[in-house]
Amino acid sequence: MRILTKKLAFVIIKVFFLVSVSFSQGIIEGFVHDIHLDENKPFVSLALIQDGEILQSTTTDYEGYYYFDKVDRGIYSIKINGVGAEKTFTNVHVDTEDLFLSLDMDFTNTIPITDVIHYKDLITKEYIKKIDDGFIKNTGARIITNVEKLQSTAVETPNGISYKGARPGTSVYYIDGIRTYGELYIPMSSVKDIEIYSGGIPAQYGNTTSAVIVVETKSYFDNL
Repeated sequence: MRILTKKLAFVIIKVFFLVSVSFSQGIIEGFVHDIHLDENKPFVSLALIQDGEILQSTTTDYEGYYYFDKVDRGIYSIKINGVGAEKTFTNVHVDTEDLFLSLDMDFTNTIPITDVIHYKDLITKEYIKKIDDGFIKNTGARIITNVEKLQSTAVETPNGISYKGARPGTSVYYIDGIRTYGELYIPMSSVKDIEIYSGGIPAQYGNTTSAVIVVETKSYFDNL
């Protein structure tokens, strides 16, 4: 009987303790209100702070409602972080009653967003090379392939010239506007100029994954 009495007393004390703790705690709830738009602000971050320590954190729902549960008696601060706005509300007193607190803020002072965009020309000098007959004479080249080897975007392989990693033999040649395939073997003395497109190929020369070499031959009047 004595043991049963002790157990009963222990249960009563425990229940009394739990009840007293529950009554010593409260909740903080309310809305975060945008005073500029006169509407509640959804998806705003809030932190409940006491003595510099964050005790709880939450986010407003789509209606701008927030809620802190099981808050002990005391004085707190509530810090709000929104897009372009930050504010701390101090001296928030919590007692045994629930506290409804509307937090008004001005969200008009938004952080300016700057888009930094770098534009690069699709057609650059790196990909276009024009060679005149004076340069050709100085190189002493006898075939067009010898001129192509001098380009920074061209690589000589056992199977031919490769441009920017493309398969050798896939380059396209135009002689006086006529499209041809394979390496050209024409007298260099008859060549007026050569244009090599290894990137940014004009639409008129399209339909290739490699380079386009445009050759213009000399006319009768060029030799006068």
